[in-house]
Amino acid sequence: MAVKFPTGPAHQGKVGPYQKAVDEVQDYIRQLNFRATKAIESGQVIKLGEEEKKLGIRSSSTRQVFFEKTKVPVENLLGERNGGFKIAMNALNVGRIKLGAGNLDGQRRVISGAIDYANNRFQFKQPISNFDSIKEKIAMMAASCYAGESSCYRAASDVQSKIDEYLSNGFSKQESELKGVEKWHRKII
Repeated sequence: MAVKFPTGPAHQGKVGPYQKAVDEVQDYIRQLNFRATKAIESGQVIKLGEEEKKLGIRSSSTRQVFFEKTKVPVENLLGERNGGFKIAMNALNVGRIKLGAGNLDGQRRVISGAIDYANNRFQFKQPISNFDSIKEKIAMMAASCYAGESSCYRAASDVQSKIDEYLSNGFSKQESELKGVEKWHRKII
């Protein structure tokens, strides 16, 4: 018997706070690409450093960006002048949530594989899934997966709540997102 896992709110026809955050980040990246293209067309120079060789997640690009003879309008600044380090740390903080959520699919697949194996592997003329020790191991795996899902949804919801709070207090969307992630990170430390 294979266990099918719902994928959370998307499975129920809803969009959760995590997916909303991912969509907003992707929109922001598209805006940055558009601005960079306009800057290059106007004679300004943006150079990219060498791609960093890194372990682990390789789907995202990690490299330095150099702006030469480039004037960035004040309305295009992310946060305060010289505040890039804080923005980079916030990106890493959000990355922790995304990394946790990204690992959940693998965890679900391992659990399904373990259940299939336990049902098809026979010992003493019965599937090993009938043994209490195997049942307990699979239950612990499922409980760990549930805890991980709950943590990711809770973290994404907490970040979104902080962002909404700042928006309702009159902050811009950009300021709200930066401050929301920063305050959430301070809360968990």
